[in-house]
Amino acid sequence: MWQSLKTSGYWRGEVWNRRKSGELYLELLTITAITNDEGVNQHYAGLFSDITHMRENEDKIRHLAYYDVLTRLPNRRLLEDRIKLAIRHAHRETQQLAIMFIDLDHFKQVNDTLGHALGDELLLNVAARMTAKLREDDTLARLGAMSLLPYSLTLTASLKPQTLRDD
Repeated sequence: MWQSLKTSGYWRGEVWNRRKSGELYLELLTITAITNDEGVNQHYAGLFSDITHMRENEDKIRHLAYYDVLTRLPNRRLLEDRIKLAIRHAHRETQQLAIMFIDLDHFKQVNDTLGHALGDELLLNVAARMTAKLREDDTLARLGAMSLLPYSLTLTASLKPQTLRDD
């Protein structure tokens, strides 16, 4: 910060500040050097802007971009990123990678005959049951209206397709 102020007379960045209540919050700080007639820094003028809400909104947008709204599972975009990383990791560590595609048969009929509210409830129930069977490092993602895809970095006896299917 000081180096930038000395060389360019300007600095802008994010800093943490504390409210009177003691709560920490994020600010955008812009500092401009004020010089005399000889160009020597005499004073500094700073402008603070509370960017807490802006950062919260950015986080919400990022979440909407990478997670399914209904199930809160990773969506296709996040899954593709994670699979690319998992493939590189498996290759580097000479491990196997398991990917399983699950299509809920006749799911459209559930929505059409019993309504979308019940279909949503069914999908949430299936997602919760499958998530409970996965390990912490495994991922379950929602690819579409009726498709779920779990993947695992390493294969173990505890994560078998028939285990997920039967439960």
